[in-house]
Amino acid sequence: IIMRSKEKTSKAGKTLIGLIIAIAILFFAFAAFNMSKTSSINNKNEITSVTLRNDLVQMDEITPYESDYSGMATITNSRELWGHKIPLTTHEIDVIYEGRIKVNYDLSELAESATANSVTKTITLKFPKTPDTDNIIDKIETKDHNNIFNQIKSNEVPDQIKSEQEKQLKQAADQGLYDKAEEHTVEIVTEFLKKYGDKYDGYTVKAAS
Repeated sequence: IIMRSKEKTSKAGKTLIGLIIAIAILFFAFAAFNMSKTSSINNKNEITSVTLRNDLVQMDEITPYESDYSGMATITNSRELWGHKIPLTTHEIDVIYEGRIKVNYDLSELAESATANSVTKTITLKFPKTPDTDNIIDKIETKDHNNIFNQIKSNEVPDQIKSEQEKQLKQAADQGLYDKAEEHTVEIVTEFLKKYGDKYDGYTVKAAS
C-alpha cells in the first residue's frame, strides 16, 4: 500500500513538472513572436536616407530666401591737374536705391546630401558654404548736380550701383544672411514632409553643423 502511494505521488510530480515546462515553452514562444512582430513593424516604418531623398525630390522647388535693403550714395567727381582738383569743375550725383538679395539652393543637390537617423529621429540637411545669390536692384532715383566744365558720364551711376550691391551683400552676410536662409529652408522642408502624414512624426529637421 505504501509503495503504491509513492508511485502515485511520483506520477503526479512528473505531470506537474511537464505542465510547467510546457507553459514555459509557450510563454517564451509567444514572447519571441511578439518581439519578431514588433521588430518587423519597426523595420517597415524605419526612415532611411534613401527613403528621405526619394521623398524630397518630389518637392516642386525650394522658395529662395529674400533679404531687402536700401541705401543712398553720393558720387563726387572733379577734374584734376597734376593731382590737384581744379576749382569749379566738381559735379555730384545723389543715388537712392532699393534692392533685395535672393539666396537659392538647388533642390536636387540638397536632397542628395540629406540624411535621416531613425535612432535620434533627426533629418540633416547639408547646405553649400557659398550658395547661389541674386542681387537685384528694384528702384533707382538720382539727383544730379551737373557741371558744364565736367559733365556727368554715363557709366558713373551703374559703377556706383555695382559697388553698392557688393557692399550690401557683404553687410547682409555679416549679419547672418546665410544662417537665416538655412533656417528658412529647414522650415520649408519640415512643412513639406507633413504631407506624408505620420510617416515623419517625431523627426526634427536641422542644418548640418
